[in-house]
Amino acid sequence: MTDPDRPDLAYRRMLALTAALFLSYLTVAMSLPAVPVHVVQGSEVLQAYREAGQ
Repeated sequence: MTDPDRPDLAYRRMLALTAALFLSYLTVAMSLPAVPVHVVQGSEVLQAYREAGQ
């Protein structure tokens, strides 16, 4: 636990935790716009393979 006489330490730890959580969510969220493009293009490629096989 943190020492109650050192609120600056608690503030720095809370700031570090907030920054770490923000960056982890940002890492996941940055890839989300690419998912629909990948799925649509992937299905077009799959469709072309199916048509070529028949």
